[in-house]
Order: sequence, then C-alpha cells, then structure tokens
Amino acid sequence: MNVLLDGGRYDRLSYAAAGRLPAVRLTSSSSGSGRLPGDADAVIDAVGTDDVIGLQVATLLAAEHITGARLTEEWLLDGGLTRLLVENPLPADIVPDQLRDHRVLDRPDVRAILDDLSPGKVASIRYLMTEAVVQGSQLSHPTVDEVLEFLRGDDDATRRWEVRRRVALLREEVSREPGPDWTPRRAAVKVLLDALGDDLAASADAVAGRAYMGHLTDDQKAVVVIMKRCLQRISRTAS
Repeated sequence: MNVLLDGGRYDRLSYAAAGRLPAVRLTSSSSGSGRLPGDADAVIDAVGTDDVIGLQVATLLAAEHITGARLTEEWLLDGGLTRLLVENPLPADIVPDQLRDHRVLDRPDVRAILDDLSPGKVASIRYLMTEAVVQGSQLSHPTVDEVLEFLRGDDDATRRWEVRRRVALLREEVSREPGPDWTPRRAAVKVLLDALGDDLAASADAVAGRAYMGHLTDDQKAVVVIMKRCLQRISRTAS
C-alpha cells in the first residue's frame, strides 16, 4: 500500500494498493472527492484550497487514514524503513518518466540546457519558463516582446530598469480588464516582473515559483516542469 504526494505543485495525491492505482486526486481541488478510501477525502476537503500548509498537514492525516499507520517520530526513524521527506525532491534524472519521450526534448533550446547543465544556463532557464507562461496566458503586447528580447540578450541594468517600468505600466493596464482578481494575463505580468529582477538566481527562483499554471498547454507545462528541475539541480549542486 503506497500514498504518494507529487505533481507540478506537489498537490496530486496518489493511492496505490496491491499493484493497482485506484485513486488519484488534487488536494487543491474538491473535484476528486469520493476517490480515496474511508474519510480521507473529507479530511482534505475540510481545508481551504488556498491554505497550502493546511493542505500539506491534511494530506499527512489522510495518509494516516488510508494506511492505518501513525506518522509519528518513531515511525519516521524506524531503522527498518527508509523515509525521504523533502520540500523539493531532487530526482535522479532531470526529466521525469512521464516526459521521457516528450517532443519538447527535441527542441534545440531545451536540449542545449540539458546537455550542459551549469550555473551559466540559469538565464536561459529563466527565459524558457517566462516564455512558456506568457505564451500560455495569451498575453500579446509589444512590452511582452520587449521583455523576451531583453531576457535573451545581455543583462544591462539601465535597460532592465526601463523595461521593468514598461511592465509596471502594462500591469496597470491589465488590472483594469474585467474579470476576477486572478486571471492568466495578470499572473503572467507578475512573472514578467519576477523575470526582470536584479539578482539572476533570485529572479529565476521567483519565476519558477509562479510558473506552473493550469492553463498552460501540454508542451508549455513540460518545459516548465523540466526547467524547474534543472534549476533545482543547479541550486543543489552549487550549495
């Protein structure tokens, strides 16, 4: 019996038993209710979807309900068991199994990063994540084109400040559009501002933190997932 929490935002809960996978649901949505054994779904649904920490705690409680095992300190430290609990797991391979044959791996810009993963590729990783987000949000604007052009070129501080000022104006323009407070276009503008941060590493981390969004196409999601893993690997290797 296995309970696994993974996914692009670590919000996909999978339950496997006897070699079968009878239940998979997103903890950040109530649409998967009724799939987990017993009252495990109710434990998760009792937490608001915007409470990230609360959902993580509820997921552990749900795992207890499903497996019947208490996640105590003694259980975690049992010498006969191996447990690895990390916030951002570092995979043995950068590309997850489900993307091993994905067509984005044939893209020259993606391949160039995977074939020579190093701190010198952080700017390219940031660019690809930013590009995927703005394309997926359908945010078409001359300022967006200017940002992408800037991110592909030399990092000139004076020009970065000017481009960031233009994005701030775009943010005001998009904020006046009808719709809820969160829309893909508004979220994409925030990613553009993150991408224009002064510190490259911090800027790339900020983009990665916002980049996974449900409205992206399959190709765009694949790029984001792989680039995030590349960024994690560089960060872990450098530390």
